Amino acid sequence: MNANLSVAEGGHAPVAAPHPTHKFALLLRREFWEHKGGFLWAPVIAGGISLVLTLLLLVLYQDDAAAGVSLESVPTITASATAPPAHSGTP
Repeated sequence: MNANLSVAEGGHAPVAAPHPTHKFALLLRREFWEHKGGFLWAPVIAGGISLVLTLLLLVLYQDDAAAGVSLESVPTITASATAPPAHSGTP
């Protein structure tokens, strides 16, 4: 080979810094090693909570719909209702 390689002190060739995505892969692998169950149970628990809240909303809304209450009867807040009173200029 005709390439000139400079050898750093100590007899080893210089090593390039790891690419940022390689660092991320190593950190992700380490997290998985330390918290093996978290990658499975965290999404399962979050999905379960979401499912329970959705079912609760559906059950509660069906009771209101059966009683004749609809979302159209809920009053809406407009900008004029929340605007502060006009200042007259005198303290």
